[in-house]
Amino acid sequence: MSHSEHNYPQQASFMFPDQSFIPTSNQHTPSIQPFLPSALYNVHNTLTEICRRLSGIEATINRLHSIEQNIKEIYGKVNKTDEKITNMEERVRCVETSVVFVSDTYDEIMTEQKSLK
Repeated sequence: MSHSEHNYPQQASFMFPDQSFIPTSNQHTPSIQPFLPSALYNVHNTLTEICRRLSGIEATINRLHSIEQNIKEIYGKVNKTDEKITNMEERVRCVETSVVFVSDTYDEIMTEQKSLK
């Protein structure tokens, strides 16, 4: 494909975000100065927007890090609570066994006492 098939300008130029072209030579325009402030303004706005968005991303990352730390802390507390519950369940089983033993022993003693009367 030739240079003209692509509909390129006959000379090299730069394209700015506002879609304006600035030729690299002064054949079509006597001065580039009228375009330069607008182009710099657009670049400045673009960079300002990028910085604003990066600041927002940084704030979001900081919040996510804080949330992650809180989740780790909660996870640790849940694990400790789970261990305590398991320990308490074992203690309850021991108490239940003791209660059954005491109840059976009481029943035996009462039965023997009735038989002695």
